[in-house]
Formats: sequence, C-alpha cells, structure tokens
Amino acid sequence: MNAPQWTPSARELADLELVSIGALRCPDGFEIVVSETAVGDATELELVDPEGLPLARLHLDSWRGAEAGRARVAGRVEPLARNEFGPFRRLHLPPTEVRDKHPGAFAVPVSRVMTTDDVAAINRHAEQTGATPLLLVLTGPGSPRELSAPGLVNATMAAQLLIPGAEVVAVSAAARDDTEASGAFYTEVAAAYADDVLTVAGTGEPSELVARVRDRDRPPRDRRGLVVFFTGLSGSGKSTLARALFDTIVESGERTVTSLDGDVVRHHLSKGLGFSREDRETNIARIGWVAAEI
Repeated sequence: MNAPQWTPSARELADLELVSIGALRCPDGFEIVVSETAVGDATELELVDPEGLPLARLHLDSWRGAEAGRARVAGRVEPLARNEFGPFRRLHLPPTEVRDKHPGAFAVPVSRVMTTDDVAAINRHAEQTGATPLLLVLTGPGSPRELSAPGLVNATMAAQLLIPGAEVVAVSAAARDDTEASGAFYTEVAAAYADDVLTVAGTGEPSELVARVRDRDRPPRDRRGLVVFFTGLSGSGKSTLARALFDTIVESGERTVTSLDGDVVRHHLSKGLGFSREDRETNIARIGWVAAEI
C-alpha cells in the first residue's frame, strides 16, 4: 500500500532539507503538522514539495496531539531526493562535504548584509586561527533580513571578495519564532559545518560594493511592484476605477501593468466557480496568487 502524500509548510520543508543532508539532528523525531485526514492510520507519510516531487519518507512513531483537525506527528526521515533546482542550488552543500574540503574551518552564520565591521572581525579571526572562513548564508523562510535569499547570497559573495580564502555555502535554515530562538538554531546548524562558530555583531555599514548589491535587490519603493485590489459589491464601480488607474499608469510610460478583472478571470482561471461566499473567496485567492507571481 502506497504511503499517503503530504506537502509540509515552507519552514518544515527547509528543516527537512537540513535533516536530509545531516545539518540538523532530531533525536526525538522530525516533527510536522498535518491534517488528521491525511494521516489516518498510516504508519508513514511521503513528504513532497509543492510540485509533487517526493523528497522523503517519514516513518511515524509519535503522535503528539491534535487540535482543530490538525495533528502533530513525528518520526524518522528516510531521504528520497533533493530538489536540484532553484537559485544557487550548487552552494547548498552537505556538512560532510564541506568538512572534508575545509577541515578545521570556522563557520559564520549570515542572515543579513555583512558590514565592514563584520568583515574585519572575520579577517581577524582567520588571521588568529589560520582557519578558512565559511560564510553560511541562511536562506530559509524568514532568515534573510532586509533582502531576498538570492540577494543575500549575492551580497555575501560581494563581501567574500574582502575576506581572503573565504568560502560561501548556502543553508536552508529557517527563522524560529523569535530572535533568540533563531540565533540558537542558526548556531546549532552552523556547528554541523564547523566546530568553531563565529557570530558577528552586525554593527557599522556595508562596503560600497555590498551596498550596491543590496540596493539592486531591494530598490526604492517607487521602483518596486505593487498589487492593488478593488473589492466591493456588484455594480459598485470596481472595474471602472481599475480601468482608469490602468490607463493612467500605462499613459505615464514608466510602468508595465497587468489587469486581472474578476469577470474576465471567471472565463479562464476561475471557470466553473459560482457566486457563493466560498467560490468568491476562492476566486480572490486565485487572483491574488497570480498577481503576487507577476
């Protein structure tokens, strides 16, 4: 009998990758939250990514309570595959590979743009110890501060030019529920890559080169994308206002605009939906998802 499939949350998927490559230990079992109906009386779950790729098999050995149809389950992870696609996947290396290549190195968890003070502290530590600096860029959900995960990798690679002999490794470590818990978690994961973990203070400002990379990833608000929702009762003028805004922006010649009119969308994206509360909410959710992708 095939094991039921389940797609974990983004944070759980990030943790699953760490467990699969040996960067995170779960002595009490890898824990996830699932719907009770998904588990049933199964003894194992097949964990898949949002596209349906089987990543691991979770052998269930612990049921940790249920509430509102959701259950906490835990068990042993049997890795099946790793996602080979995504920005900088070549930098997502297992700890064993990194330790073999750089024995005696020290690890530096990086969750924000590195400053000149950070660079100086790393260079001092490298000079004192004679060890290779490993810049561990934390790319999991909620970890990068100020910019996107690819942007943080690029900014760290720019800072790498100022740190002789430094190596950049991407690690899918996701933020925890608060700053203190996140810091402890990052240190735990970093310790899988090196026995010596250096935490930098983040004081000061980034170098000019690093700042340029940061600003390219997070341009001023007037150069970023924006989603505008028009909601209201039928016949309230939503489409009229949306068309007027669309025309005004296009005529300015400074932006490209995509219009997702609800009535038009119902002929394509939301074909088959009615006008019940549930169908209306589904229609809005679909439009919002497409808008965010654009």
